[in-house]
Amino acid sequence: MLIQKKKSSLPQNASGLAVRREKGNIWSHLRNMWLVETPEETVRQEYLCVLVNEYGYGIDQMEEERDVTGRGSGNARADFIIWRSAKDKADGRTPLIIVECKSDNVTIRPDDYGQGDNYARLAGASFFVTHNSRETKYWRVVHDRMPKTLEEIGNVPHAGAGDKEIEELIATLKTFKEDEFARLLHDCHNVIRNREKLDPAAAFDEIAKILFVKVYVERELRTKRQRKNLFSVEYLDDQLGSHPLNDLFKKTREAYEEDRIFEDDEEIRLRPATGREIVRLLERYNLSDTSEDIKGIAFERFLGRTFRGEIGQFFTPRTIVEFMIRMMEPKEGDVLCDPASGSGGFLIRFFEIVREQIMASADAEYQAFKTALGKTKLSELRKAAALREKFAEIQETLDPRRRDSRLWNLANRCVFGTDANDRMARTSKMNMIMHGDGHCGVHHHDGFLNVNGIFEGRFDMILTNPPFGANVEPSDVVHEPDIAARPDDEKRYREEYGALYSEAISRVRAAVNKPIASLFELPKGKAGQIKTEILFIERCLALLKPGGRLGIVLPEGILNNPSLRYVREFCEGRAFIKAVVSLPEETFLSSGTTVKTSLVFLQKFTVKEKARFEAARSEILESSAARNAAGIARETKRLQAAIEEAEVVRDDAEVKRLQKALADHQRKAQESIAAEAKATLRDRMKYPIFLYEARHVGINAVGEKDQNELWIPDGGSLPTGVGETCLEKYRRFKVDPQSVPPFAERIVGVHPFARGFHAFFCDMAQRWDAESFCVLNWKWNHAEMDTIGSVLIARKEKVDRTKVDFAKLQPLTIHFDGSVDKRIVPEGRNYSMDLYYARPGDLVVAKIDLKNGAVGIVPSDWENVVVTGHFAVYKIESTRIRASWLHRIIQQPDFKQYLWRNKVGAEGRKEVKLEFFESIKIPVPSLDIQDSILSTKESVVSEIKRLQESLREKEIEVDAMIHGAKLPGR
Repeated sequence: MLIQKKKSSLPQNASGLAVRREKGNIWSHLRNMWLVETPEETVRQEYLCVLVNEYGYGIDQMEEERDVTGRGSGNARADFIIWRSAKDKADGRTPLIIVECKSDNVTIRPDDYGQGDNYARLAGASFFVTHNSRETKYWRVVHDRMPKTLEEIGNVPHAGAGDKEIEELIATLKTFKEDEFARLLHDCHNVIRNREKLDPAAAFDEIAKILFVKVYVERELRTKRQRKNLFSVEYLDDQLGSHPLNDLFKKTREAYEEDRIFEDDEEIRLRPATGREIVRLLERYNLSDTSEDIKGIAFERFLGRTFRGEIGQFFTPRTIVEFMIRMMEPKEGDVLCDPASGSGGFLIRFFEIVREQIMASADAEYQAFKTALGKTKLSELRKAAALREKFAEIQETLDPRRRDSRLWNLANRCVFGTDANDRMARTSKMNMIMHGDGHCGVHHHDGFLNVNGIFEGRFDMILTNPPFGANVEPSDVVHEPDIAARPDDEKRYREEYGALYSEAISRVRAAVNKPIASLFELPKGKAGQIKTEILFIERCLALLKPGGRLGIVLPEGILNNPSLRYVREFCEGRAFIKAVVSLPEETFLSSGTTVKTSLVFLQKFTVKEKARFEAARSEILESSAARNAAGIARETKRLQAAIEEAEVVRDDAEVKRLQKALADHQRKAQESIAAEAKATLRDRMKYPIFLYEARHVGINAVGEKDQNELWIPDGGSLPTGVGETCLEKYRRFKVDPQSVPPFAERIVGVHPFARGFHAFFCDMAQRWDAESFCVLNWKWNHAEMDTIGSVLIARKEKVDRTKVDFAKLQPLTIHFDGSVDKRIVPEGRNYSMDLYYARPGDLVVAKIDLKNGAVGIVPSDWENVVVTGHFAVYKIESTRIRASWLHRIIQQPDFKQYLWRNKVGAEGRKEVKLEFFESIKIPVPSLDIQDSILSTKESVVSEIKRLQESLREKEIEVDAMIHGAKLPGR
C-alpha cells in the first residue's frame, strides 16, 4: 500500500478513536502516517477503531502490517498484532491476538482461517480474528496439540482481561459445535417436557420462541455495539415484572410484526422459573456467530432424535439437501419454490449458495477493475479514488436494504415456500432469518393451492421432499380463506406478476367448496382419492416455468410400481428425465420413516419442446390407428353382424355376450394402438438419462455422520472402492453421456458393479428406479433366447370343495432353494380359502417369495397337489423346454439376484410381479442341447448316489465291527 506524506499522530477525541480522511487518504493511527484510501485500507482502519473503542486496546499495544516471521520477508504480514500490554510489546513478548482483514465481498472460508492460524502460530498468539465489514470470526489457537487445532469461539478478550477472565471467556463465550448444540437443544426440550408436562411438539414451540429471542437480542446488541448480554439469567433477575423473558419476546414479536411469524397475543407459555433455566442453558453460547452449517445440522439432529416421525419427518438430511442443490446448479436470478418446505432446508441452502455467488461475482468485478486500473498511468491518488468509487458502486448493488439490489432481489423475489404445518412454516421463517433472510416468501399454507407469489408457471427451480403415504381425500376441499389475500397485497401481486397471477388465482377461486384433487389431472382412485406424493409431482411440474428444473425426493414405489405407471407417463409427457439417484433404505430412518427413496431430477419441456412432443404423439397415434384400422374394422363388422343375427332370433343372452365382446374388442384395439404409439414415441425420443445407485450418503440409520459418495463435504473422503462422486459423474455425463457406462454393463454377479451409469428414455418403459437397471450375463445367440412366459401356460384349475374331501388333498409349500415339500396340516384343520390344482411336472411360484427364488416343480409321483391363491401354477411347454432346465435357470444365484433387484411395492411387502417374471428372457436352446447340458450334472448326481450307497454299506460294516459282531481277520 503506497504511503503519502507523514504527519504527527492526532489525539483521540472524547468519543473514542475516529477514522480520519483527507484528500483521498486515510490516516493510520498505528503507523502514524497517511495512506492512500483504498476499500481494503478502509476495512482495516475502521476495524482498528473497533479494537480501540469497543475492546479497549491502546495504540501502544498494537502494530499494523507487521512481519510475523521476524525475517522481513513480507510474505507473512499480519494486519494487526495485539499484545496484552504496552510493556509486553516493548519487551518483545508473545502477542495475544492476530487480526486478518479481508475484502468486504469475500466470503470468509476455512482457507482464510488457516492463513490467520498460521500467522498466529508463527507469532505464538493465543487468538486470531478474521474480519470484513460483513462478518467477523473469532478463534482460539491451541498450541499444545498435534496436528494443529482450531477452536471457534464467540469473542476475543477485551483489554485488561486477566488469566482468569480469559479462561472464563474460552469456557463460556463459545459457539456451538454440531453434537454439542444438538445435545443442548435436547436438554432444553427435556427441561420443558419434565417441568411443564408438554407434549414434544408443544415443547418444541417454546424452544423455538426462546431461540428466536436469543437471535434477536444478539443481533440488536451487535448492531448497537453493546457488550452487556441481555440474554442472560443475570439480566432477567435484574428486571422488574413477573416474566421478563416474555418482555424480551414481546420486543422480538414486534420487530417481526410484518412477517406475521407470531400471533399478536402470543407469549412464551412457560413458568418464569422454567424460562430462566432455558436461558441459563443457552446464555453462554453465541448463536448469531455460529456457522449456518453447524446450526442446520445440529437442528436436524435434534429434531430427528427427539421427534422421529412426529416432526423429524419435516427435516431432509443436510447431505441430501446439499447434493440435490449442487445437482440443480442454482444461479443468480433463479426463482426457487419448495411447496412442502418443512424446516426450510432447501430454501436456506439455495439462499446461501446464490448469495455466495453474488458476493464472489462482485469481488471478481472489483478485482478485474483494480487490475485494469493498475495498468493505467494515473496517479496513485486518482487510482485510489477510482477504486473507492467503483467499490461504492458495487456495494450499492449488494445492499440488502435497498430495493432492487442483487441481495434484496434474492431475499425478496427468489425464495418461496409453503408448508401446511403451522409449526414448520414458523420454524422455516426462523431458520431463514438466522441464515441471513429470505423468509418473507415462506407461508403457512396448503402446498397444493396458490398463495401470494406461489402459482403455476412461476419458478425456475423446484426442490422438495413432499410428505409420503397420506391421502388427499375428496373431503379435502378448497375453502374461501385458502385464497383470501389482503387487498393491498393482491393489488401488488397483480402489478408484479400480471396476467399469470390473475389466471392462477381465478382457477383456485373457481374451485371453492370443491375437492382440492379436482384441480389436478392425476387422481384416478376411488372418488378422487390420491396419495399426496403423486399429487405433489403434478403440482411441482405445474409450478415450473417452461424449461424449469425439478429435484424431488420420491418413494421408490412411484418409480417402479406397475400400477403407478400412469404417473410416470404423465411426467414423461411434460418433462425430460435428467437423473435418478437411488438412496439406501437407512437414509431417512433417523427421521422416522422406513420408505426407500430415490432422488428424481426432471426438466420441464420448453414451449417448443412441448409442441414438438404433442405433434409427434399425434402423428404416431394417427399412423398406428391407420395401420390397424382394417383389422379392427373387420372384427367390429363380424361382431355387429353376429349381434344382428342374435337379435333376429331374440337370443338376449347371446346379444348381451356379443355386445360385451364388441365393447372389449374396441377397448383393446384402442389400448393396442396407444401402446404401439407409446413404444414408437419412446424410440423417437431416445435421449440419455443418468442413473446412480448410492450406498453411502453421509448419514447412517441413527442420523450420525457417515461416508458420502454423493459429494465430498469439506474435510471428507470417498468410501473405499469409490473412485469419484455421483456429482462428479453427473457433471461428466452432462458433457459426454458416453463417458459413463451404459446400464448393459451392470451385469448381475460381475464385480465391480457400476454405481453410476446411463440408460436411454426407451429403456425406461417399465421402471425408473436405478437399482433394477441390470442385465443377466447370457452368452447365447439371440435366436436361442426367449421369454419365460413363452414356454409357460397359466393353469388355474379351481378345486370344487363341495365335491372333494380336503383330507384327500395335498397342500404344497416351496422353499427359497426351489425344493418342494408336502405341507402337513394337523388333523381336523382345514383351509377356508380357494384352492387350485398343481399337476405333476407343473411349475409353481410362491408370489410373495418369488424375489427369493421360491419356484419349484411338482414331483411326477405326487397326486392331488393343491395350492392357495398365494401361488401361481404353470404348465410347462414340454416340447420346447425341460422342466429341470427352467428350474435350474431360476435357481442360479445371479438369476435370483436379478429377481431381487426387480421387486416392487410398498416397504415390507415388495414382490416380483408375475408379468415381469414372465417377461425375462432366458436361453431356450433345442431339447438335445438342454439334455446334453443337464446330463453333465446327472452323471455326477448318479455317481454321488452310488458313493452315498457305498458309504452307507461301509458304515453298517463299521458299526458291526464296533459291536464285536465282525472283526477284521476273524
